[in-house]
Amino acid sequence: MFYRKRIQQTTDAPIVDKMRKILSSIPEKEIYLRMEIETHRNTLLNSTPETTQGFRAKQTLETIIRDHITEIDEEWKMRVMRLLREAD
Repeated sequence: MFYRKRIQQTTDAPIVDKMRKILSSIPEKEIYLRMEIETHRNTLLNSTPETTQGFRAKQTLETIIRDHITEIDEEWKMRVMRLLREAD
């Protein structure tokens, strides 16, 4: 019961929801960016709620995105950056 509750709290975390939205905005051809975000999301899904709500989870997501999006020259990149800046 505790494990199921922990999983539910983690999947409801704002950062996980933000990742879901960001992933839906990234084209399939951006394999490495999508893979890094999915890996980070999967790590958070197996973490405690305190970890998913912490500053480090968002900071890691920002680092991943900024490493891959160095120039905002396409519509999907603008959408991703807007989603990243949205308040949690």
